[in-house]
Amino acid sequence: MIKINNVSKYYGDSIALESVNLEISDCSVVGLLGENGAGKTTLLKALAGLCSLNKGDITYDDIHNINESSEKIAFITEEGSFFPWMSAKQNADFFSDFYLKFDHKRFEKLCDFLHLPMNKKARTLSKGQKAKLEIALGFSKGAKYLLLDEPFLGNDIFTRRDFLKLMCDSLVKDETIIIATHLIDEIEHFIDRAIFIQRGRIKEDVLMDELNENGQTIESKMKEIYGYNEDRFKRFFQE
Repeated sequence: MIKINNVSKYYGDSIALESVNLEISDCSVVGLLGENGAGKTTLLKALAGLCSLNKGDITYDDIHNINESSEKIAFITEEGSFFPWMSAKQNADFFSDFYLKFDHKRFEKLCDFLHLPMNKKARTLSKGQKAKLEIALGFSKGAKYLLLDEPFLGNDIFTRRDFLKLMCDSLVKDETIIIATHLIDEIEHFIDRAIFIQRGRIKEDVLMDELNENGQTIESKMKEIYGYNEDRFKRFFQE
C-alpha cells in the first residue's frame, strides 16, 4: 500500500501540491486527473522520489525511505527515462542490472507486440516509438508500483487502445498502476478509481463503480468539479 501523508511541494511562491493525503491499495488501477498544471506530474515525481517535499512523507508498504523502495517503483514518463545512445536491447540489459526482477521475456514480448525494433538506437526512433520503448521498459522492471505520466503521447488511437487492453490483461497479481493522462475517454473503462486534482489539492476521490452508479462519466464529473461551461465560447463571438 502507498500512503501519502500531508504532502506539500512549493516552487518559490507557487503551490504544486498542498496537504495531499491519500492511501492507494495494492492491485488497483488509479487515474490521476486534472487540468494542465494541476499537480499531477509533481505528485507522480514525489511518489517516485524524484523531488524533495516541503512537508509530509510518503511510505511504500510502511517503508518511509523511498530509496529503500526504489526497486518497487517504475516511473514511466513522456520525457523518457531510457538512454538515447543505446538500443532497446541495450537499455533492457542496462536496467536489468538495477532492477533484479527485470523480465527480459516480458520486454521482448512487449517490443514484438508494439512493433518496436530491438537494435536501433533510441535516438533514431520516432516519437511514438520512443513512447513505446518507455512503456516496454517500465512494465518489464518487475516493479510493484507503476507510475505513468502521459504514457501514450505520440501514439495513434489504435496503439493506445491495444496497449490499455494489454496492460490490464497482463498485470501480475500484485501490480498497482497510477496513471496521469488527459485521454479520459480511453482510460474510463480501465481504471478502478479516479482522483481529481486542482491547483495542487485533491478535489474528488471516487470509485468508478460509484461514479457509474450515479450515472456519471469522468468527463461529466470533471465538468462539475472544474466548472466548465460548454457555452463559454459563444461570448467570444458576441463581444
